[in-house]
Amino acid sequence: INAEYMGNQIKEYIEKNTSDGCTVMVDESMQPWIGPHWREDSLVSQYEWAANMSQARNVNVYIVHSWTKLWSCAGIRLGSFVAPTRLACDIVKSHQVPWTVNCFGMRFLSAVTKDEEYLQQTWDLHTAWRERSRKVLEEDFGWKVSGMPFTSWLWVDTGHETFATMAVKLSKEAGVPVRSGRPGYEMPGHFRMAVRAPEKQDVLFKALQPLKELPR
Repeated sequence: INAEYMGNQIKEYIEKNTSDGCTVMVDESMQPWIGPHWREDSLVSQYEWAANMSQARNVNVYIVHSWTKLWSCAGIRLGSFVAPTRLACDIVKSHQVPWTVNCFGMRFLSAVTKDEEYLQQTWDLHTAWRERSRKVLEEDFGWKVSGMPFTSWLWVDTGHETFATMAVKLSKEAGVPVRSGRPGYEMPGHFRMAVRAPEKQDVLFKALQPLKELPR
């Protein structure tokens, strides 16, 4: 909710805020945007720590990645799941249906994992695109933006529920919807928007122009 990125510091948070015998699910779907070194900053590199947490305290930490966002393949629905131990993995796999990914998805997966140029382009452009959007939202609209510079989204605090509600309505009418901060987050004065290419983001900013004229 507060857009805080913890990196490997999440290990300390988990150690201090879990009781023995519990299960922890860590969703790192947005984490690879940090750059080519993402594995080093991910819990997937902390296998010894995860195994020790499982063996010493029976705290099983599972790591989930949804690859549909990074690879822009929402209709294919690809993801990965990392378990702390072989036993934990086998237990989960025993409940897995044998057709979780179809033939088309497998062929796409084989191709996209080799496309290093696409990922490098994402890392090269993404941060600059996000910074441009942040400046427009804060300097032109007077709103507050949260989130690390590398994230694929912007968490926008409009300061009032009315502004956020209208932003959701206007963006939807323009065909460039943003997500309300009310459902799930319980933050009605906020909305979340994706990072997009400047020419596409400008469509959204044009749709939101009427909000600049409203009294604060």
